[in-house]
Amino acid sequence: MLMAVVTTTASAADISTSSHQYPIPKGINIDDIHISDNESIDPTSYAMGANIGLGVSLAYISRGVDIDPDITRYHMLSVYASREVDEQQRALYSKMMSEFHNKRMAPYLQAKASGTSTLPSLFDDVYTKEKVSMGMGYVMGCSLVEAHFKFDIASVICGYDDALMVRSDSEIDSKMRMPMSEMSALLRQMQQVEEEAARAKQEELKAENARLSAEWLADIEKQEGVIKCESGLLYRVERKGTGAYPTNDADKVQVHYRGTLRNGETFDSSYERGEPLIFGLHQVIKGWGEGLKHINEGGKITLWIPAHLAYGANGAGGVIGPNEALKFEIELIEVMR
Repeated sequence: MLMAVVTTTASAADISTSSHQYPIPKGINIDDIHISDNESIDPTSYAMGANIGLGVSLAYISRGVDIDPDITRYHMLSVYASREVDEQQRALYSKMMSEFHNKRMAPYLQAKASGTSTLPSLFDDVYTKEKVSMGMGYVMGCSLVEAHFKFDIASVICGYDDALMVRSDSEIDSKMRMPMSEMSALLRQMQQVEEEAARAKQEELKAENARLSAEWLADIEKQEGVIKCESGLLYRVERKGTGAYPTNDADKVQVHYRGTLRNGETFDSSYERGEPLIFGLHQVIKGWGEGLKHINEGGKITLWIPAHLAYGANGAGGVIGPNEALKFEIELIEVMR
């Protein structure tokens, strides 16, 4: 499943195990969703639940990592029932799970494999069994919410619960209601749908950003002192310098700068880092290389750069979207030849 990336500086200690009780839709009993043997299941939903459950069973329980599958199940279903994904919470749980794997689970499994008689502790006051189990459930629930499918949640839980009984790959076909080959085929189909939906969403975003960027640049062009180049680059000299101009792409320059999106959000700033940047004009986006030739040492310039002179249709780093026009405020400190 595709997940948004959110950075967080919070830690596992910041997670409360008592503050994440999600509303359950009327008519659903979160503790008693069950399909009897003579009832039919939705194959795709069952495969999805089985995939999640096998992850819990084979990656954790069968290896002696004593997480609580009931807590994981409860919070997975709770998030799905809420139909909401809190990106900050997901980032926090994902960070905690990564830390647990690196700091607790990996040393534990290494010691176990070596035959050490005294194994290191898996859980402590920070990485408690409840928090880890809850975190797994939350992240899994987010995947269900964001999938482009309307799951039969009873079939999802049926697949999850059946998978919890599996302890090795060889047991899957005998303990599950569908063979692994069929479940794998359904999961591949789901992945294809997810990829197609993601591509369609990206194309929509490209078109929307192109339209909004064009409108934004058209407004900027009307401002006093703004000059439009043949390439489409817009610039305004805010302060004239007294030194040398960069004249070709082989020149190196030392600059201070701030880059912002259309909405004014800063995505990069040498001012915030407290250190100017040195680079060759051939090493940066085309809009920079062209724009900096309009000022000399000691000067300051504002550039409004259309996407084709910036990061184009692909964007950059998950921060700059596709077809996104950008603004840069730049002070040219020195030209170095």
